[in-house]
Amino acid sequence: MIDAPFISYQTPHDLNREHQIIEFLSTQWNFEYEKMGDYSIFDFRCRRYGEIVGFIEVKTKSKPYTDFDTYICTKTDIDHGLKLSRETKLPALLVVKWPDYFGYLNILHNQYKSRKSGQRNRNDPRDYEAICYLIPREQFKEIKGFSFND
Repeated sequence: MIDAPFISYQTPHDLNREHQIIEFLSTQWNFEYEKMGDYSIFDFRCRRYGEIVGFIEVKTKSKPYTDFDTYICTKTDIDHGLKLSRETKLPALLVVKWPDYFGYLNILHNQYKSRKSGQRNRNDPRDYEAICYLIPREQFKEIKGFSFND
């Protein structure tokens, strides 16, 4: 485990897009939400009538959904969502907005193919050799009616 300080890579533009997504979902699915904080792996805790009803991690991608057969997601994100779901008996959803598709995955298992991945463009040692899951894109359920107000 690399001991490194928390670094947020989200720009104001990223946060605006994340906010648009969670606002849309909260209206469509009838829940209130709260940001879980900078140090949390998942983005939002969702409530209905004051009771927690689930958790959402939001991702946006720049490449089209149809460019790849799988969605690459860090092992940390999926395993944390699975842990949240198992401990609370509530759904943990990975919500992804691609330019040409909007969908979600209810995290029910972590039995996906995995591989080492990583990036060095942010100069963050935690990124260098991350383990990622390759999630078949057809496992995402479509969410209709959303577009960004950029």
